[in-house]
Amino acid sequence: YIDGILPRLQRRMQLASGWMFYCRCGACEPEGVPPDLCPMCGTELGAWVSDVDSGPYGRDEGPICDGCQEEDLVSGRPYFLHCPECD
Repeated sequence: YIDGILPRLQRRMQLASGWMFYCRCGACEPEGVPPDLCPMCGTELGAWVSDVDSGPYGRDEGPICDGCQEEDLVSGRPYFLHCPECD
């Protein structure tokens, strides 16, 4: 798939843009490293691949968290992280 010696962020970006998935393998989420958590409620964040998933939003909705009213779209990446509890 990709060069395994790349940093985690670069590997995830290449896999999301080229292979259309958000990687959660042992190299991308090593044991002992906590997953990405929602800063509002502590729930593990889900990943949406931009070119595959429409995400949790309808056509007229924006990427704004209902809990904290902050934009929850990670711009500049082929994926974004979203809290399923604060939706």
